[in-house]
Amino acid sequence: MLSQLTLHHSLCAHYNADLASCEVLVVELGASLTKAERSIERRRALAKAWAEKVERLKKACQSLEEEAQHGKEECAERSDDAVGEERN
Repeated sequence: MLSQLTLHHSLCAHYNADLASCEVLVVELGASLTKAERSIERRRALAKAWAEKVERLKKACQSLEEEAQHGKEECAERSDDAVGEERN
């Protein structure tokens, strides 16, 4: 009976040690998860900011292309007007 009681106490001690280890791991994994979630949120925010910057740059490029086209058309009109005046 004594050996069974000793075995029972030993098993309980191992169980408690394992349980304590598991609790420590849960806390550590929870902290790692929180850190990873924060990192994900930062990366999402950065990706959103970059997407907005890209969109602004696309609009700026489109505006510049339109302005350049308008300038070409004005230059061509002036050139046509100058040729017409030379003929007169």
